[in-house]
Amino acid sequence: MPEAVNSSAAVDSAVAQSVAETPLRRHNIFDESGRHMERIASVFESSAKRWELMVYPSLLAFVILASYGFFLVYSLSHDMATMARNISEMTKSIELMVDDMGDMSGNVNKMSANLSSMTQNINRMTTHIEGMHTEMQHLEYIRQSMTTMGQDTHLMVNSVEGMRREMASMNYNIGRPMHNMSSLFPFIN
Repeated sequence: MPEAVNSSAAVDSAVAQSVAETPLRRHNIFDESGRHMERIASVFESSAKRWELMVYPSLLAFVILASYGFFLVYSLSHDMATMARNISEMTKSIELMVDDMGDMSGNVNKMSANLSSMTQNINRMTTHIEGMHTEMQHLEYIRQSMTTMGQDTHLMVNSVEGMRREMASMNYNIGRPMHNMSSLFPFIN
């Protein structure tokens, strides 16, 4: 082991001596390293600028899309809450409608009974109307008889008118001589 330590110390001293002998060379190594570092830095900067051109707009788009997604979820939850309230109100309305349907069923039963009673009454009325039709045929005979009686009455009126004229004529014919006779017989008056 002491030999290995000696050999490593010998290599270190040889390297130190060669570096010490050429100061320009040492300067060139650092110079080249600096240029490489500068080149790496400039490449990194240009790469970072390219990434900035991609990442920042992408990040902005992500923030906008995330905000819009949050807005959509919020709107959806608000709409669902509104819909739940409306369904609750609709359920109450349907319950009221079911109660009203029960009442309506009772009313329809009453209407059915009333219609049945009306049907019976209409059947009775039909029977009475048929009887009235028979009586109306008898009334036709009465109407014909009345027409005949009216004609006979008209003939009687004409006959009575003739009798009146005859009586007036007879009154005139008898009245004049009787007037003259009354002057002859004063005791008649």
